Amino acid sequence: MARRRVVVVQGGPSTEAEVSRESAKGVAKALTDVGHQAVRMELNGFLAESIREGGYDVVFPVSHGAVGEDGSLQGLLEVLEIPYVGSNVLASAVAMDKRAARVMLAASGLPVPRGDAVVRNGESPLAVAARIRAALGDSLFVKPSNGGSSI
Repeated sequence: MARRRVVVVQGGPSTEAEVSRESAKGVAKALTDVGHQAVRMELNGFLAESIREGGYDVVFPVSHGAVGEDGSLQGLLEVLEIPYVGSNVLASAVAMDKRAARVMLAASGLPVPRGDAVVRNGESPLAVAARIRAALGDSLFVKPSNGGSSI
């Protein structure tokens, strides 16, 4: 196996930045354990320059939320012509928008669990919660439309 120089991208402006840093630790350790050189880098304004100057073989994005998994980072890496692990720009952008992803998956004939998009239109949070619980029952979880973590 060829030894690769891998950048593991973590952090960023998202509320999920700290979670991604913990994930990045595990990814970097696993890569190192199998013989690759893994360097963790923060998703910030210096990332492009750091990657370009470092002569890395591939980027492994582990940042969560906005900018990291919404297609933005993937677009940057494509502009830099740096190979990366994971979904491309379009797939990342669509997957980040939970409502758009549900529509596209269902339109493609894939099974999609029952769900509802919360659009308040003046409804109180309690009224929204009551409407959703009436439609879906008590066993449910909430995901922000453009975030990764569940509530």
